[in-house]
Amino acid sequence: MDYTLTAEQQRIIEHPLGRHARVLAVAGSGKTTTMVHRVRYLVMDLEEDPRHIRVVMFNRLAREDFQKQLQKAVFEVGKRPKVLTFHALAYALRTEAEKKGLLAPYAQLWTGDKEELALICMHRAIDSLMREGVIEDDVDPKEALDAVGLWKASLIPPERAGHRTNPDLPDVYRRFEEFRLEARALTFDDFVPVALDLMQRNRAFHRRFAGRLDHLIVDEYQDVNYGQEQLLKLLAGGRADVMVVGDDDQTIYEWRAARPDYILHG
Repeated sequence: MDYTLTAEQQRIIEHPLGRHARVLAVAGSGKTTTMVHRVRYLVMDLEEDPRHIRVVMFNRLAREDFQKQLQKAVFEVGKRPKVLTFHALAYALRTEAEKKGLLAPYAQLWTGDKEELALICMHRAIDSLMREGVIEDDVDPKEALDAVGLWKASLIPPERAGHRTNPDLPDVYRRFEEFRLEARALTFDDFVPVALDLMQRNRAFHRRFAGRLDHLIVDEYQDVNYGQEQLLKLLAGGRADVMVVGDDDQTIYEWRAARPDYILHG
């Protein structure tokens, strides 16, 4: 296929091996095309092993768009590396741990069309605390779930949680987690912390997955949170060439603890 690439895009595509790259790309600059051709350059021109390349996209729609473009650029299926979202990456690690017997299987996933179960659990947590007199004022369940999501994104457990305007929320977080674990359930917010905890606690699992990649390419890097950043560091180890792409002016997930500092100063 005939692609028209700018000189700047070509420099990114042919970025030297053995060096990390932080690419600031504004909206409309063709970053997806550039990333696709970076992958093509690695697997076709340099004959890098696609099994040792991982592309991480921020959400499912971005991943699907990237995969479509990659199919056009790299015809041979076996030459295409895995393209995953952060949640899919963490989910894959957890599933592998379950198969190896390193982690007890969870009974429920409170995700997708079952996210309502997390809200029901939060209602239960708040009601139980009010009945016991632990909290006196009613707490909005959705506000509490948002707070829990922020804490988990920042890898803050209930015992270290604090809230500037609502001191009851840490107690709600603690009770919600008690009920969630009792139900052996996972929410989307648990995927990355569980994967990280597993990588950090189990040496065999850490050796199997940490530092095994040659190339790690991350899109929308301005939107990563602390937990996601730590997962990337573990996967990259001291081996992978890391290329992160994003626009520090387009951080849209700051309410989920994302910080553009990672792309500016990471």
